[in-house]
Amino acid sequence: MRFGEIFNKSWNEYSSTFNVFLKSSFILLGIPALVILIYNLFFALISSDVRSMLTNYNINGMLLFNFSSMLIIHWIGALILGVVALVFSLIFYSGAIWSTLNLKNLTFDKLYKNGKSNFWRYVLFIILVGIFIFLLLLALVIPAIVFMVFWSVALFVYYHERTGIIDSLGRSFNLVRGRWWKTFGYLVLIMIIMIAIGLVVFIPYFILSVLGLAGTFLTDSLIIYFISQVISILFTLVYAVIGIFFLFFLKNLYLELKESKKSPKKVLKSKKK
Repeated sequence: MRFGEIFNKSWNEYSSTFNVFLKSSFILLGIPALVILIYNLFFALISSDVRSMLTNYNINGMLLFNFSSMLIIHWIGALILGVVALVFSLIFYSGAIWSTLNLKNLTFDKLYKNGKSNFWRYVLFIILVGIFIFLLLLALVIPAIVFMVFWSVALFVYYHERTGIIDSLGRSFNLVRGRWWKTFGYLVLIMIIMIAIGLVVFIPYFILSVLGLAGTFLTDSLIIYFISQVISILFTLVYAVIGIFFLFFLKNLYLELKESKKSPKKVLKSKKK
């Protein structure tokens, strides 16, 4: 299957399930972020120290704050809420990966349920593979890039074939072997497209962020803080939903590599045609 065919298939699947992923991102990413925002605003209204911390970006000035009990309570609560938000975001991405492989009658409930049931498997995979990539980067950049391509579909092997982490890396290696340059080219192309879309989204976000930052230097208004945080949350959701398309592309690339390994003769015949 050519790049265009994988791209079109991914787009059709993405567009047909867009509403599910939009709803899921709002519930699992947007609502926790809004709760944190409301929590910060509440403490800003009852504590001048918290208000000053939130509406001033002068880090050195923070050192002059009196570490009042209210400020410490706010930090503890913010930390707890941050951890909860992180858990929900991991459930979202775990569920999103499962969902790309199970599109039939997809709903938010299914995404959430399977994201939660695969939560620790997903976390362990991210941690272990992250350590491997980090160690490879410490050695040389080139080997890291080589293995990142070899392992590019390992996460989908991990979910679809229910293998262990090491086995999924080995399976991904075998699927990509002999097709490394083709896989690398496909990944470069899709990354260029995703970066271009990301830049289109980032430009208005950057402009609005600069205006919001300038406003905080001119005034300590909580209104400006609130608006800037809402904008940040909105663009986080936009990037999350856009990123789902990349998962669809990787999933279909995995299925194509898997199919081509099963029937190499058919692939050769199709190439001759």
